[in-house]
Order: sequence, then C-alpha cells, then structure tokens
Amino acid sequence: RGDFPGEKPLVWLAQYLRARNKKNIRETAEANLDAALDLAGRDAETLQEHYNNIFAAVRHLLWPCSAYISRKRVVSRELPRPQEEPKPVDEDVEPPAEGEEDETPTPPAPVEYEEVDVLEYVATSHPMGADAIDGWALEYESHGVTGRVMDGEPLLVPDVASEPEMHWFATKPSRLMGSYYAQPLLDSQGGVWGVLCVDTILDGRVLSGADTEKLTKIVARANPVLVDVLAKIPPTPEPEPEEVVVEQEGDGKDAGDEEAA
Repeated sequence: RGDFPGEKPLVWLAQYLRARNKKNIRETAEANLDAALDLAGRDAETLQEHYNNIFAAVRHLLWPCSAYISRKRVVSRELPRPQEEPKPVDEDVEPPAEGEEDETPTPPAPVEYEEVDVLEYVATSHPMGADAIDGWALEYESHGVTGRVMDGEPLLVPDVASEPEMHWFATKPSRLMGSYYAQPLLDSQGGVWGVLCVDTILDGRVLSGADTEKLTKIVARANPVLVDVLAKIPPTPEPEPEEVVVEQEGDGKDAGDEEAA
C-alpha cells in the first residue's frame, strides 16, 4: 500500500489515467497542427495546387467546415444608360407622310464604365469545385462583412445568425447556425491580395479562439508559398473593360451551396 500516493490505489490510478489522457490529447492536437502546417506550407507550382493544399490543411483541423479563397480585383462595370426623354409632340407640325424619313435619329449615348473594387471568388473546398462559385464577386465596400479584413486584420463572426450584414450568394439557410472567419492573404509588399474564408454552417458549431489561432498559423505558413507562386506567373496585359455581375442575396445557387461573406 505504501507504493501509492496517499495509500489510495484507486485515486492514484484515476489521477494517472486522467494525466495520460490529457497528454495523449495534447500530443494528438500538436501532431494534427503540425500535419496541417506541413500541408499549408507545401511547395506548389500553380495557384490551384496551393489553394488545394490550404483547403486540405483547414479541413484537417476543422472538418466539417467550408473554405473559400477570393482575390482582390478592380473591375470595370458598364453604367446604365440614361433614359431618353420622349420628344414633345407639336400639334401644328404635320407628321411625315408614309415612306418619308423623319428627322435624323439621335445617336445613342456613349457607353460609360465605373471601376468597382471586388473580391472575386477563385477557389473553394466545395465538392463541385469552381462550378459552386461561378460568377461570385463581392463588392466588399458596400456588401457583407468580409471587407473589414482589407486593412490586414482577421475577422471572426461567432454567430452568423446574429450578424445582420452577412451577405449570402445563395438562399440564406433556413437553419442558420455556425461561425464565419476571414483571414487576409498578403502579397509580397504586405498588401491584401485576397481572403481565406472559413465557415462552420455545415454543423453549426462555434469557432473558438483556439480554432482561429490555428487558422492564423495556417495562413502564416501558406502566405510565403502564395508569394512564391505569384512571382512565377508572367504578367498579363490589362484586359478590356468587362461587365461583372455582382451577385445579390438569394441569387443564383441551389440550396446547400450557401456561402456567407
């Protein structure tokens, strides 16, 4: 009996098992984090390969969850043409006879464009891949909450149901539970190149401070690879002005393909 602390074998055994379980849980968590960081920091030749590595790292730690990557762009959008006012009818002027041409028609107003800052969604962990985010572009200065990270700081929305400014690219889920986290991705100059977004709407759980700390570490490991891949991409000429369709709440996707922003 003297071999056990306090001469109570069952108490000693319970304390030993509790300590061993805590050690095993801690070691497993550390091993999972190391594996996720290795995935996030894996060398890649293309952006898509790097995106996939980031998603694998996020899901390794936080599954079930959804992850998305968007890049910052400035796009040109065609402005609506002004409505032409109807010409006043002069009752004293005889209408032209049949077959005679009226006065020369007024040429249409020239097409005008405006520049819009958007986050263009380029990758997702969704099984449908790019098809699930086709056409998604967020005017982050006027829609949603993701624009808050454009100053370089991450954003956590613990409960998406309680955030009225959340933007939905598809029909808002009827069972709205879960958290939303956005972390900026930086370019070689330290400016915001894009955003990694993660949500837990699939199972509705709340992300903890420990969860967001892990995501911050994933981005810190992934960012140097992103900069390296971007440096390998040859510069492309400026595209012609294009019209971009900016999705509004409830537009365009089937239920189950929801994404918050």
